[in-house]
Amino acid sequence: MYVLGDTSYGSCCVDEVAAEHVGAEAIVHYGPACLSPCRKLPVLHIFGQEQLDAMRCVEVFQELYPDRQAYVVILSESAYFHAIDDLASKLQPIYPNVVFAQLDSKKTLDSSHPISGMIQQFGRRFIIDEDHGLENYSMFYIGSEGPELTNFMLSWNQCPFSSFDPRTGQGRCETLDVNRALRRRLYLVERARDAQVVGIVVGPLGADD
Repeated sequence: MYVLGDTSYGSCCVDEVAAEHVGAEAIVHYGPACLSPCRKLPVLHIFGQEQLDAMRCVEVFQELYPDRQAYVVILSESAYFHAIDDLASKLQPIYPNVVFAQLDSKKTLDSSHPISGMIQQFGRRFIIDEDHGLENYSMFYIGSEGPELTNFMLSWNQCPFSSFDPRTGQGRCETLDVNRALRRRLYLVERARDAQVVGIVVGPLGADD
């Protein structure tokens, strides 16, 4: 058995390349993960379990979404996924159109059994009402501000986002004014546009993507 440290630039990714260097036949990955599929080796994810005050989360959700017919997809950091069933039991009787995203590290769905309205991205999958359309859903993220939330916001930019941080017990609507990570990313994009020379660093960790 070998203990491998995270890389400095991709701790959320499974370092399959380093594992192959030591002849590993499987990988156990501890901590937060982006759930990018690996090419060769089987991976077991151990996310850990952070405490989530479900009642406080429900209170914040009701403040942010007073319309009980709102169409909302609920996403969470992997460390809070253990509490999703408890949260769903409290919210779904009140909000019939709320959808909870599940964790999923598979690269593709079984094409022989297509599921109508299935969305699969960033290690998450959920089913929406196709007649309503994803662009008409809001996104509610459970977790702290960081790269994962930023990726969600950039990819599903047609959807308004809000969040609940279990560490502080506070919720907010996510905008460029309040999300520092997103604001810094957009700043760096503008800097790159003005650059005379652009360098690209390739750091393959073995992700199938």
